[in-house]
Amino acid sequence: MLRSELRLSVPLFVAQAAVSNHTGLIARTGLAMPAAPFGSPAWQLPALVSYLHRLHQDEQDPSPELWRSHTERQTGPVPRPHIRYHADGLHDPDAVCVLDIQLGPRDEATGWPAADLAVIEQEEGACPFGRVTRRHGAEAIAAYAAEELSAEHAALMDRARRHQDAALGRLAGLAQRAAGWADKVRAAARADAVHVPSRRPSSVHGSAAPRPVRIPDAGASQVTPAALSISPRVRSEAATRDRPLTNPTAATKETPRALHRSDRASIRPLRP
Repeated sequence: MLRSELRLSVPLFVAQAAVSNHTGLIARTGLAMPAAPFGSPAWQLPALVSYLHRLHQDEQDPSPELWRSHTERQTGPVPRPHIRYHADGLHDPDAVCVLDIQLGPRDEATGWPAADLAVIEQEEGACPFGRVTRRHGAEAIAAYAAEELSAEHAALMDRARRHQDAALGRLAGLAQRAAGWADKVRAAARADAVHVPSRRPSSVHGSAAPRPVRIPDAGASQVTPAALSISPRVRSEAATRDRPLTNPTAATKETPRALHRSDRASIRPLRP
């Protein structure tokens, strides 16, 4: 990929995936977009979570083509990476946020695909920093997405109050709904993992889909250019100072239980 194709004078968000099959062969693919204003884990992780859930529901193994088509599909005002990326984001100085994803075949017992995630964030300036966050498995990735979205909601609500900006408030509401949806996916993956020994094989893929997150219209009355110019990636000082970089599932420990049939019926798939 030529850098001139993307006009890489601006920071990049990169999502790259290495997909392996049952024989161990690995194929790699990547997508990129400008990092501002939505190139952050909070806004881009839901695409990965919904992809993992889609594979689980459709009983499919991951493939580079399916991951790419799902990830780049636009569904609302929050853009997704859509430009083919052939470099390695881990060694690209323009890539300030990289989702490095490893995908493998579905587990025969749970029906969920194998998944490992590394999120690499770096910022330059007076106080440059770098941070790497790793998660293993669909449950942990969904929990991490819910945590990031909850933090984004808190930061946006703080900005909305300080700036008296209704558009920021609507974005905060979207982040809150997406966080709730990601937590439902986490709960479904948890139930599948915990109750595998007591389930019949025919019910391996029985968890139903999460309720869709309705993304508001991108018109000027919903999300203004001024609101989008304030990057949601910038957390408030309090949120940045107080939020520890720990395993998100540790704060939400609960006694494992099977999802009742009525619970599963209330969870519907995220619209791709």
